[in-house]
Amino acid sequence: MLFLLRMLLKHNSIVEIVKVNAHYDECRDELSWLLQRSDINEAAALCEDWFPSVQIPIRQMIDCIAKGSILLRVAMGMRVAWALRYHRRLGHAAAGFSRIMRVGKHFAMRFRSRRNLSLLTGGAWIALVGPKGTGKSTLAKLVAETLGKNLDVKTIHLGKPPATWLSFLPRLFVPAVRKALPNERLSEYEKPERRAERRYSTFFVVGKLLVAYDRRRLLTRSMRAMSSGTIVISDRCPATNATGLDGSAFDDLAITQAGSPFQRWLMERERSIYRRLPKPRLVLKLSAPIATALKRDLARRKPGGPDPNAVLRRWTLESEAEFAKSILCSIDTDGDLEETMRKAVTCVWQSV
Repeated sequence: MLFLLRMLLKHNSIVEIVKVNAHYDECRDELSWLLQRSDINEAAALCEDWFPSVQIPIRQMIDCIAKGSILLRVAMGMRVAWALRYHRRLGHAAAGFSRIMRVGKHFAMRFRSRRNLSLLTGGAWIALVGPKGTGKSTLAKLVAETLGKNLDVKTIHLGKPPATWLSFLPRLFVPAVRKALPNERLSEYEKPERRAERRYSTFFVVGKLLVAYDRRRLLTRSMRAMSSGTIVISDRCPATNATGLDGSAFDDLAITQAGSPFQRWLMERERSIYRRLPKPRLVLKLSAPIATALKRDLARRKPGGPDPNAVLRRWTLESEAEFAKSILCSIDTDGDLEETMRKAVTCVWQSV
């Protein structure tokens, strides 16, 4: 599967097209060798798990590489590149400059009769999740500081992604709208009776869609850093089940009961964004007794002061969050902080 994607992506620049097609029979021979030792159905399942945005059937990619002309390979390579555009490590201009530098380095090494030996490294995305008051922010900071002594580490907060050009102006009006329409507050939608109704206003649905865009943008930038070897540590992570917390807020029933076709389209668009987001390699799922969480919340310094009702209201939702296709490591944060941090760091080292 990775061979197919790599070969097609090599048909996206003139330099790489020339290089890969200079001895293309060797590529066909390698593909034939891989097919004899691989399970196509298993490869297709892996492609769907790892790269859900690539909707091209794997057999179609195989036929294109094995029998297709250069033009067909270029066309399919462009389709693959477009499907993986949110995983780009470099922008278009930077990628073009990088290709020029690599070609120059290649010919310089040939001129000096030396081979260019380089270490291909890759980072990882580590997410900390759990109910409010379990110590996500504190532990994320400590883990980042510890790993940062030996690795390149970047921290992000997916619960509060920075605004993008699309959401900047709407965010300015959110405080005024919440005051004018108290029923549109997030806390109202988190109430069990409100969630059971699955009735959402267009204002709420648009807000959730904008947050999904913001999270995708933040993750796109983070994945570029990760592909260069950076360890990305995130406070919170989109759940793969529709809990509405840091992930899609709408399940199938909510879409069926949508108030209008436009609202239904917005919900489906929001779900589509979350389905296509990359998944963290490791999820540190934190837990603590609810009494401990309430006590910690009282000591927090934040706008509006402690909010024990929010802790109780979100406890069940956050505890039920699922994170499919990621390594899960459960950590009880009720004990000594240093011991908890040591457990978290051990889990990270084992995963990377």
